Formats: sequence, C-alpha cells, structure tokens
Amino acid sequence: MRWFSVLSRTGRHRASATQRTVSFDNTDAVKSQTPSPVIGTIFGNEHQRSAPFPQSQASSPFRSLPFDIFASILELAISVESDFFPEYDIRGLFVVSAVCRYWRWAVLATPSFWAYIPSYLPLDILEVFLRRSDGALLHVVLLYNFTFSDIPNPYTSNIDLLRKENIFLAKLDCILSHSHWHRIRFLFLSLSATAWTSAEVNSRLAVSLRSAQCRMPALEGLCFISNAHPSWSPPSGQNVRDAELSIFTNLRSPVLRELHLGLITLPLSCITASSLSKLSLALGNQYAVIDPEKYLREILKGAPRLRFLSLDLYAVGNEFKAGRGSIDSVSLPELRQLKMRGGTCSIYSSVYAILLVPSLEEICVETVHSVDHATDFIPSLPPGDRLRVTIDKFTIKLEFEESRNLGHGARNQFLYTPLSRFGPNSVNTNNELLLSLLRSRHFPRIASVEFSTSYHFDSTFMLQLLSHFEALRKLSMSFTNTESILCIEDAMDLNTLQSPSSPLAPLQLLSFRNLSVVMPQASPFIVGLCAIVRGRSGNGLQPLAVDFKECSGVTDSLLRTSGLGDYTAVRRYRANRNGGGL
Repeated sequence: MRWFSVLSRTGRHRASATQRTVSFDNTDAVKSQTPSPVIGTIFGNEHQRSAPFPQSQASSPFRSLPFDIFASILELAISVESDFFPEYDIRGLFVVSAVCRYWRWAVLATPSFWAYIPSYLPLDILEVFLRRSDGALLHVVLLYNFTFSDIPNPYTSNIDLLRKENIFLAKLDCILSHSHWHRIRFLFLSLSATAWTSAEVNSRLAVSLRSAQCRMPALEGLCFISNAHPSWSPPSGQNVRDAELSIFTNLRSPVLRELHLGLITLPLSCITASSLSKLSLALGNQYAVIDPEKYLREILKGAPRLRFLSLDLYAVGNEFKAGRGSIDSVSLPELRQLKMRGGTCSIYSSVYAILLVPSLEEICVETVHSVDHATDFIPSLPPGDRLRVTIDKFTIKLEFEESRNLGHGARNQFLYTPLSRFGPNSVNTNNELLLSLLRSRHFPRIASVEFSTSYHFDSTFMLQLLSHFEALRKLSMSFTNTESILCIEDAMDLNTLQSPSSPLAPLQLLSFRNLSVVMPQASPFIVGLCAIVRGRSGNGLQPLAVDFKECSGVTDSLLRTSGLGDYTAVRRYRANRNGGGL
C-alpha cells in the first residue's frame, strides 16, 4: 500500500499540535449560489467560522497519541490500494472528519489530507482542496471519459447549458495554474478519443504545459493514458500521436521514477528509463507500426533500476519468440515485482523468457482462456520451506517463504498469483486449475503447507495435492466459503495418516479451520483420527498433534470423549449456525 507522508517535504507543520488553528474565512466559501447536497454534507456551516483546537475534548483518548502518529493512522484509514500512485477515498476523508471535533480538527490541520486532487470533484470543492492542501505535494488526477456532450448546469438552472469540455477546461485551468505546478508530485492524465481530437483541449493543454515546462521539480510519478477502446482508430491518427508526443515531452521531470503509459506508444527517444523504479506499458498499440518485442527490449535495456514492471499485452500476438537463456535476454537485477495482463499464459511465458530477473519476488498474471504454460513461472527450486496456497473465485495465490527469521530485515520469498478470470460458474474450479498448474512439479524442501480455498474439495483432491510434497511436517486446511459448509470427513482420507509411504508420514501438526463436524455422521472420522494419532508412534511415524480452529461442532466435551483432548494443540471453535454455543 502506498500513501502520502503526513509531513510532506513542502508542507511540514510549523507549530505544535496545541497551537494550531484552522480558519474558515470567505476564501474557503463555496462559490455556487445553490450548493449541492454533497457540498452541504461536507462543509455544513464550517466555512463561516474559525475552527480552533478543541479544548473541550482535552480528555479524548486520542489526545494521548503524538499528533503525527494519530494523523498517520487516519491517513492509512482512507488510503486506497494502488500499484502506482497513492490514492485516497474522498468519501472516507469526510467520514473521518465527522467522527468528532478533535478528528475534524486533525484532518483540517494536516495539509496532506487534502493533497489528493481528483478532477471528478465539483469545481468549487476542487478549489477548496487546493487551498487546504497548503504547501503539500499534490497527487492530481485529470480524467476525461467518453465523448463531449451538453449537460444541464447543476449550479444554476436547466436552461443554462455547459459543455463537458468547458467543465473539464475550467478544472484544468484551476489545477494547472502557475501556483500549483511546482508542487505536483504525481500526475494522472487520461483523455478519451474525442478529447485527443479536440482542438481546444489540445491547445489549452499545450499552452499550460509549455508555460510550466521545467517547473515541475517534484514530479515523481506520471500516469499517461488514452482511455479510448483499443479497437478505436481515428481518421486523424497521426494528429493524435503528435498530440500525445507533444504533451509527454512537456511532462518530463528530472526526478521521475514512476511511469505508466496506457494505450500510448511513444518513440523510444522520448522515454528516459534510467531513473525509473516503476514502469507500466501497454504493448501492441494498434496505431504504432512497431515490433512490440523490440520496443520492450530497448526500453528495458535502459532501465536497470526497475523494481516493478507491469505489462498490458492485450494487442500483442505471437511476436515474442525468444527462449530462456537467449544471448539477447534483458537483465533487470533489481526487479522485484512483475505483472502481466491482457494475454494468454503462452504469450506471458514468451515475454518472461527474454527477462533475466534474479531478484524477482512476485509474479502476477491474468489469464482468461487457459493455464497452459502457467507453471513456467514457478521456479524449479522455489525459496523457503513454507507454502501458502490461497484460492478464491478468481485467484490462485502461491506464496513460498522461509519460516526461519533471517535477521536484518532479509526476506526469502516468492509470490505467484495467476488471476484466472473463469468465474465461479466455470466447468473447472480453481482447485482443479491448481492441480493443472502444479502438474509434474515436486517440492522436496517444503515442510509446511497452508491450504485455503472457497471451493469444496474432497479427499481425492487433497491426496493429489499432497503428492507434490515429500517432507511435510505441518499441514493446514481451511474452508473460507461462508455460504456453505464442508464436512471434515469429506476433506481427508485417514489412510494417508497411517501409511509409511504416504506424503503425510513425517507430519507432526494437522490443522483444520472452518470445517464442520456434524454428529453422528462425523463419528467414524473422529474415532478413526484418534486411533491413528495414538498408534502412529507404534508404526514408526512421527507423533501427531491435531489443531481445530473455528470448526463448528467441535467442543471440549467432544475432544475429551473421543480421546483427542490429549493430542489437540489448539481448541478454538465458533458458535453453531443455530446461534448456540458448542
């Protein structure tokens, strides 16, 4: 997760918390004659008076926290997960500010809370955000979707009409004024197909950007997107490319470290990647006559410091044909995260084959059709001795990690996430796709497996899964579907716990989570489990402890009666579905 620093470099608090006063004078007033309901809800009548430090809440428990720590907690509460730029939930900001007077004062006294400037805000509210952000570094979102059209003016009457274009340009002038350019830290600029072909929009953008050229010393992240549909190709395609190039040229920054290009293919000479740590590209833009593989190679060769790479391969065909270990492979020694979407696993595998990434810790691929070649991304000898497998409706997550503490903050892990957009109604569940993914792979170093799924599974599936491991000492099974139950006797074949040739022969801890024990149907399983646990030592197997966590139907009385009480590591259970304790 990414977020702004509470004390931004240009917006640090200059006074102690108890001395701050936030004023609401006429400059903070809303300018429309008829405020919208949103404006009234957000500001009420606060703009008509000052907001001093709330002495009446001196006994508030939050006052015991240092102000900077408290503000950081609030900031985390409204932060939104993002691969690139930090984002805030604006509605969450207003909810937080309405909790009490002290929380509201904290929000108003912290300029960075107002530094996220999305262009969907009404113009008057947008201006208030810019003023309250004071000197904090800004994250600006300039977004124009769909086509221009006439709409009623919400602040006057339905007779007066404003064009979307005029509204967008008014916000553009407000945000891109001379007084704000120098403190823009992240800029998200996304225009529709019609906007790219609008002479007025292009002219206004060009004038604003030329006047601000070389005045963006704080610009660290740029997201530059054409949100036209990939199949759309305007008659004036060359004019669009010229406009894209002109705008991007004026957005260069000496400290740029994050670059996202969506459906925009710029000449290689325009992209300076040497300082980038994060890069996102959409390859195969239909109006750029260019070899996608060559284009990607040339960009990555000049980006040795990359730590995050995201590729959209929606329009890429079979251009990537190089093999792993090719003399033309591109070395990215510091790359930690790789994400690919929009294509098939076959295409992803071809792209992955041209990269040398010795420090890679995470791969995420999104596939729609098949998991063929998906196993190519799993290292032949994954790091660590522990594997977490998490499965839900659209995701399979494999996380290999070292259970030992390596010290000095060192990490030894590898995370692989195929996002399989087959959906819950697919013929194949993600449990079955997991078996296809692992296929002939074996993991002799893995001693602990934590398996969690929202799909039903049976003992046959579990036996197939466990066949990929040879030295398991710990096994955890969790069922996360809250709309149904999975009976414990269906999840495991007890014979796998007593056979010396079974992959569970070295097992020392068996954990069940969120599985259901329904009596008397589960009686044979519970009795059999107790007998196996007691007899393992006599069969030359490791002693086994059993762990029940949040398993409905499991009680202390049941464990004592069955004889499992002496072999149970943890006994935590939940209320049954009828509401009574168990």
